[in-house]
Amino acid sequence: MSSSPRSKQFFTHEFSYPIYALSWSNRKDEPFRLATCSFVENNQNEIQILKLRDSEQGEQDQDTHDENYSVPDGPDFNVTHTISHEYPATKLMFMPDLSTNREDLLISSGDGLSIWNVPKDSAELEQRSHLSTKHDSLSAPLTSFDWCSADLSQVGTASIDTMVTIWDIAVEKSKARLIAHDKEVYDIAFQDQFVFGTVGADGSARMFDLRDLQISTIVHETNAPLLKISWNQQSPNFFATFEMDSPKVTIMDIRNMESPYLVCELDNGHSAPVNAIQWAPHSWCHLSSAGDDSQVLIWDLHKIPKPVEEPILSYSAESSVQQLQWSTLHPDWIAIASEKQLQLLRV
Repeated sequence: MSSSPRSKQFFTHEFSYPIYALSWSNRKDEPFRLATCSFVENNQNEIQILKLRDSEQGEQDQDTHDENYSVPDGPDFNVTHTISHEYPATKLMFMPDLSTNREDLLISSGDGLSIWNVPKDSAELEQRSHLSTKHDSLSAPLTSFDWCSADLSQVGTASIDTMVTIWDIAVEKSKARLIAHDKEVYDIAFQDQFVFGTVGADGSARMFDLRDLQISTIVHETNAPLLKISWNQQSPNFFATFEMDSPKVTIMDIRNMESPYLVCELDNGHSAPVNAIQWAPHSWCHLSSAGDDSQVLIWDLHKIPKPVEEPILSYSAESSVQQLQWSTLHPDWIAIASEKQLQLLRV
């Protein structure tokens, strides 16, 4: 990844506040569109939707895949939509579908699950529904969620109260709720329509099957909390995870559920704790990671289980990188959230 602005290997947007939650839009008719949320420790946060300038003219007069492409002088992004969000969103996701004939929806998590419609004729997001499991006006905060790409009506949420809830957002009702971990659940990710994985403060990664929720399988255990789980979209036998305050990323192979094994540990890239990971949407052997050392790394794992000596690409941000998202619609671009900056990086 180049850091030369003249080659337009990256685009930048400056905010007046730190950001954390970040999501790429997947709709083919909305290229280079992203959602972000502020990370301010009060009840005055906001979600913004931004588009790369000139992408609003369709696919642009010039192709952004052209190495000579450059945006004219001025801000790299235009803000198209804004809405207040009481607390910082722990995660944002546009609908994980490339088609253009569905509703244009965005989901955020915090004190519950908020589903937003993105209108074309208004600059303010419209809240379609707010889902929570609150009892007696209390609702345990959600740490994360995942929107199932194999069943777009299905969303799974993770919570600090040890619970996982599977929602049918088409009817706005929960269809399953279970105690998933002994402590807080930090992340959830679907492998397919039925199987999902979770990680949590008890240091375990667990697998569940919606067809039989009486049984769960512990596929990885550590002495430290596990913060994130990322499924390999091209080869779903693999998932990646990392521990709290650790500079290494762990790759697991669960093709034999009775004997899952640790394929490799990427421990020679980051010099400070990892904050985010994601597999490439178009390649089974490429993984991205970002951390407190301001580094964004791309790993090539095609030789595993042989040791991975070093990342194949690296980028140094100006400050700690808290979030990273690899675009499905534009697979040669990664978005990162670094303090008050959103950056798009060509990989």
